[in-house]
Amino acid sequence: MEKEAPQDEAPPPPDPDVENNKGMAILGYILFLVPLVAAPKSDYAKFHANQGLLVFICWIIAVVAVIALWVASRLLTRFAADITMLYYFFSCIFHVLQAALLISPLVLIVIGILNAANGERKPLPLVGQIKLLK
Repeated sequence: MEKEAPQDEAPPPPDPDVENNKGMAILGYILFLVPLVAAPKSDYAKFHANQGLLVFICWIIAVVAVIALWVASRLLTRFAADITMLYYFFSCIFHVLQAALLISPLVLIVIGILNAANGERKPLPLVGQIKLLK
């Protein structure tokens, strides 16, 4: 006796807030103020605007850290110029750190845009649990 395969339940109907504000949510990662002005009543757009604000803050922190690393490398140039191997070692480390610091917000932006385009409210890695916008 064959059992009937269980019928897949129909997916729930899409949330109108998500469907109407996907574009605003995506824009929230580029200019986080746009969804707040264009769709102030949308919880979906507001969620992604908050995530975009967090990415913006991460970017500012990354830029400040890169400037600090640049200053440190200039100081190292003055004090360790005589020790060539040490200078090149630290210079390489500083450049790798600077690249990682500047690339990480871009990775968060891509993840956020993909989440917004797919209609998901997933928090971003590392910073997504913070809620700045009510």
